[in-house]
Amino acid sequence: MDAAVAGAYDHPVAKVRTVAVLAGTCAALAACGGSSKPTPAPAAAPTATKQAKTVDVVMRNIRFRPHRIVVHLGQAVRWTNDDQVVHTVASSQLKVASEGIGPGKTFTYTPKRRGTFAYFCTIHANQTGVLVVQ
Repeated sequence: MDAAVAGAYDHPVAKVRTVAVLAGTCAALAACGGSSKPTPAPAAAPTATKQAKTVDVVMRNIRFRPHRIVVHLGQAVRWTNDDQVVHTVASSQLKVASEGIGPGKTFTYTPKRRGTFAYFCTIHANQTGVLVVQ
């Protein structure tokens, strides 16, 4: 170590600063749980088996997003119109047909049987989707 640098640590202000830094470090470590007791493990994250009660589909730019959705029997599907035009949700396989769903409005349906079902907007022929019920 250089003599000038070594001499700097002998200065009274440097000694006070060093003591203050050490005292602050010790206090911070004590506050962080310096006890000898082990820290309990965090609670386990929710498992994938817990299903949301409702699955959301957004109608935007004359499309259903996501195009293909998978739900479990008993889960509801909620379509939300995030477009500037009216849409519908219909499926001859599911025997369901909504009224017109205006901008900002929703339509909710709970499938009654398992299978893969096509659905569509009766106003916009190219707006289609697939609902898989497991």
